[in-house]
Amino acid sequence: NILEKEAHSDSIFAITDNGRELITGGKDALLKIWTQDLELSKEPIKAHLYHVKSLCLNPNKTLFSSTSMDKSIKIWDAQNMELQKVINYEKNEAHSSSINCGLWFDEKTFISCSDDRKILSFKLNYNPH
Repeated sequence: NILEKEAHSDSIFAITDNGRELITGGKDALLKIWTQDLELSKEPIKAHLYHVKSLCLNPNKTLFSSTSMDKSIKIWDAQNMELQKVINYEKNEAHSSSINCGLWFDEKTFISCSDDRKILSFKLNYNPH
């Protein structure tokens, strides 16, 4: 049995889950949260200025990251979908080009790669609920 849903207005680049729902991100710069039956469970979130390139849940499932063509990494609370931190070039001397991928090395260490040909590691101070 295959479920099909028109999810974003253009290409979808990323998908992850928070243990209860699916989260997708795409060219429209939105995050959308879906039930297992592919019904929207919350209003779409305008997450970035340009394409969402990757989504990744941290190992303890308290946070997830989104990376974007807008040269930013955003860290979100995985339970309530609230923005926790923005990492970008202006504030953090981070990537100077599109951030194409990111992954969690452990619960507080995030690794990213970019069109600027750099791999960066960020140690985050975060105390979950």
